[in-house]
Amino acid sequence: MSSEVKLVHPVSISVRAGFNPRVDYGDIASLSQSIVQHGVLSALLVQDVRGDLVLIDGHRWLAAVMSALESGADIPLVPVRVLPAKREGQSLILAFSTNTGLQLKPIEEAELFQRLQADGYSVASIAHETARSESYVKQRLLLLQAGAEVT
Repeated sequence: MSSEVKLVHPVSISVRAGFNPRVDYGDIASLSQSIVQHGVLSALLVQDVRGDLVLIDGHRWLAAVMSALESGADIPLVPVRVLPAKREGQSLILAFSTNTGLQLKPIEEAELFQRLQADGYSVASIAHETARSESYVKQRLLLLQAGAEVT
């Protein structure tokens, strides 16, 4: 994944509603404090979609940066790694495979796998692309049929 890293103003990064399968962003306040003290330590992953920088990975970090800005912190620039635009399924796989922060919950993985199926991926191709077994993918997809008390 070779691409350039550049510094951009955080408000210039677009967040596509509903793209991130994560529902629970965890403790944004602590992450925000860490960013104020140490800065954004790794580049957010964005795609260049007709000149618009669209966030692919780093939603928690960007939310923490925006929280810090709202609290009056001075964060003029954040590092981003810019990639060319891809199909939604390819972007989801990229976000899933590059996630090194807070891991997705099982139900969030299940919803991501379901979105990949809707984009034309088979269970076998999802397993291959995400470096998971087919049984792992199938088990996650079964969660979507369970009641709320299970998830």
